[in-house]
Amino acid sequence: MKGCFHKGTSWSGTNGSADTKRRRSANSAIRVHQLLQTKPLIRIPDAAAHLNLSQPTVSKALDTLGSLDIVHEVSGRKRDRVFVYERYLDILNEGTEPIPR
Repeated sequence: MKGCFHKGTSWSGTNGSADTKRRRSANSAIRVHQLLQTKPLIRIPDAAAHLNLSQPTVSKALDTLGSLDIVHEVSGRKRDRVFVYERYLDILNEGTEPIPR
């Protein structure tokens, strides 16, 4: 049926903006996760500058990654928080323990 859907209407009949927001949020989280693989210890302003994203976007992405137990906030501060990708650091440090004497 031609003309059945209006521009911006998805199959479910919604305008799709919620889906678009979820996709953007997921994309931001993926980009932050990829950055954490090169810089496993990061602050929000540094990540925002590196990825050319806003600080609130990076903060939300880190909150998402934190809820998935991927990153942890380690500074204990409300501002200038520091996040660490501990499992990644654990893998990098594997086998570097001192040899017992």
